[in-house]
Amino acid sequence: MYRPQIFILVLLISAFMIACDEDPVAIDLQVPATYSFERNGQSSVSYDGQTERIEQLTQIRSVLNDANSGNQVSGQDLLDMYANKDGNGGGNFDFTSTKQLKDKTFLGDQAAFDQLLTDLGNASIIGANGDTAVDGSIGLLWRGNDPSRSILVDEKGHEFSQIFQKGMMGAVIYYQILSTYMSDARVGDNVDNTTIEDGSNYTTMEHHWDEAFGYLGVPVDFSSNWPSDRNGEAKFVGSYIRERDNILGSGDIIMNAFKKGRAAIVANEYDIKNQQRDIIYTELEKIFAASAIHYINAVLAASSDEGERFHTLSECYAFIKGLQYSPRATLSISEITQLLKDISDDNFNFWNASVIGLNNAKTTLSTAFGLDNVKDDL
Repeated sequence: MYRPQIFILVLLISAFMIACDEDPVAIDLQVPATYSFERNGQSSVSYDGQTERIEQLTQIRSVLNDANSGNQVSGQDLLDMYANKDGNGGGNFDFTSTKQLKDKTFLGDQAAFDQLLTDLGNASIIGANGDTAVDGSIGLLWRGNDPSRSILVDEKGHEFSQIFQKGMMGAVIYYQILSTYMSDARVGDNVDNTTIEDGSNYTTMEHHWDEAFGYLGVPVDFSSNWPSDRNGEAKFVGSYIRERDNILGSGDIIMNAFKKGRAAIVANEYDIKNQQRDIIYTELEKIFAASAIHYINAVLAASSDEGERFHTLSECYAFIKGLQYSPRATLSISEITQLLKDISDDNFNFWNASVIGLNNAKTTLSTAFGLDNVKDDL
């Protein structure tokens, strides 16, 4: 007897088996060896604005180093550089630019950085007098009792220079990469990836991805096992990717994710693009956490050297605080605040930092970021 149900079932099973036998369509991404992409024989990559901001931060750092050396500096000059007054930092930059650091800083922290630079200028008057810092008083401390390695700290022992520099790495660089340029609003699947922008050679999605890469501060051929004679080419966040690379291997991981993600954008393969974006979020957060652990280890090793301890505590403090700027932050604001108290005290005073608190912070970070196996090696 003819039974149509059985016949249909047989057809379905046959179709399923045939489909299973077919090889999946291979996705042929053109992933370059370096972060270099072209359209019609011309580069389609542009991130000049990011490069200019990194150079501005580099030149601000020189002024901060002057203050550390016991020289008086102008807080107003620093404010002018931070906001890039008149396009040349109020005459303090050796180049002109329409870009600035201040308007790319996490909005909730802009006033705090203004105040920090103002306070630094005032503190440098005390530093120029050669006053030694003590608990509750601004002054200089010396790393390793070396008179050529002084640092200027506030009344809580926070080194102005490191709080600002590492603060910019968090509140500008890390924030802009993860909260701005890697966001759905900038590189999500619905962002224009068809129209070539007027006067340019890239789509909107391509350009936003490139701008995120530009904030890394690394050359286009950056990789793991970076040669020591080229260390200076990796700047700010890029330099910390390099420093943590021997343990985390993040250099290749992050570079490959940026290159493969950009290639996926060109090929309109958004699933692959989003997978690479996930890797970037994870690895950059791990860099910040691992760097904080590294500095906790350094503080514990320098227990009798106040200058070295407060220098490294300042770096640690800023890296921990920076963890808040990712929209996918592993730790909550309250957890981050507790970590900052663990490495100091309830008033964030480094003079009261304890071995117990530092080890608690180290354990919290290593557990949260899967670094227990390497926490003592960082």
